[in-house]
Amino acid sequence: LIHLAAADVDAAIERGLQRVVTFLGVDRGQLDEYVGSEPVVRIVWARPGLEDMPRLMDDDQFPWTAETLRRGQVVRFSRIDELPAAAARDRANLRRAGTRSKICLPLRASGPMLGLLSFGAVRAERAWPDYLVERLRLLSEAFSNALERKRMELSLAERLRFERLLS
Repeated sequence: LIHLAAADVDAAIERGLQRVVTFLGVDRGQLDEYVGSEPVVRIVWARPGLEDMPRLMDDDQFPWTAETLRRGQVVRFSRIDELPAAAARDRANLRRAGTRSKICLPLRASGPMLGLLSFGAVRAERAWPDYLVERLRLLSEAFSNALERKRMELSLAERLRFERLLS
């Protein structure tokens, strides 16, 4: 991710998601990138036959999850019943999506939240031990840094293009 051009970052992240999903034995991996509170990019890799998961930063469907991630905290559950009572709406929508286990990590680089990285299991429950959470945090940091660098590169390219138009 360090030496990729901005245009190649999303494809590299998708390949990374596929590898991690396969290695962990889960069913989906996704990265949602945000500008402010608006989603701009969604990269998903799921096992064949699975539908995309709804956006977890959707306050209407997942208010507890969205707020927890905004505070910079990881959301993880091995069984959907582990979610607190305050997450009742989230729980109902996760069940509708067929999710049995999930981990969501906020993506942050040097400023506001860039998005989120999540992995979920549909076919079987999956534990998320602390050592694995720490490794996934490292992955989320690598993805965050790549996204931040991509944004900076694209912003610089846009600025140079604008300056050429003015001259």
